[in-house]
Amino acid sequence: MKIGELAERSGLTVPALRFYERKGLFGVGTVKRLGNNYREYDESVLETLDLIKKAQTAGFSLNEIDSLLGRYKVEGPNSPEIRAALTEKLKELDDRITDIMAVRNIVVEKLHKRKKPAGK
Repeated sequence: MKIGELAERSGLTVPALRFYERKGLFGVGTVKRLGNNYREYDESVLETLDLIKKAQTAGFSLNEIDSLLGRYKVEGPNSPEIRAALTEKLKELDDRITDIMAVRNIVVEKLHKRKKPAGK
């Protein structure tokens, strides 16, 4: 499929797809150059893009995704390296949640200390 169709089917922009391709996230042999210099993308790129989006939602950076993507495709989601990365990311998320809750508690405390305006 050409890049416009890939953008439509994946929900990503053409510039984002080109960026991912330049970073080498699609894998060898999944993008071909046609005689007219157009790119032709393999169907498997859609699965890769889905994995990238899910990993980004989970908080992984593109560099982290790049380092884990090849192993995921070979060994699947139960690879020891994948499981270790997910465990570490979970710890990072829990730490962030703790920090955010601490800030939230400060804001709530400040709001309760303020006097309500007259008539309200």
